[in-house]
Amino acid sequence: TPALVRRKDGFVLFDPMTHTVGGNSGIGDFGLEGINSFIQDHSCGDVCNRLALD
Repeated sequence: TPALVRRKDGFVLFDPMTHTVGGNSGIGDFGLEGINSFIQDHSCGDVCNRLALD
């Protein structure tokens, strides 16, 4: 969610999700299935571009 952080534009992130090979990082970690689903469904947008993740 866009927000001001120390009087500068920033983001507040809620409910971070992680998927790990072992599937044991916590609730919502769907292991390799989650990783593959993310790769298949994700479309890079403004945040990825700003972080040079594309």
